[in-house]
Amino acid sequence: MSASMSSGTAEALGPDEGPGAKSGAELLAALLDGMDAALCAFDADGTITHWNREAERILGWSAEEAVGRPGFAGWAVRR
Repeated sequence: MSASMSSGTAEALGPDEGPGAKSGAELLAALLDGMDAALCAFDADGTITHWNREAERILGWSAEEAVGRPGFAGWAVRR
């Protein structure tokens, strides 16, 4: 986001400009995947919707294996 800063507060926030700017969804996905903590997100039905790299490392399941599965029932931590 673009921001004008004055005394440490943002006066104006807006989307980045230019052809190389990431969408909000892309930026959020990059932030979640770069976290130093495992993150598993679920929808209202309990289906896994997001699985970041740290969750892959700690739990041993890739995002491809985890996303779309119903919750953690019957899962085991892989080593």
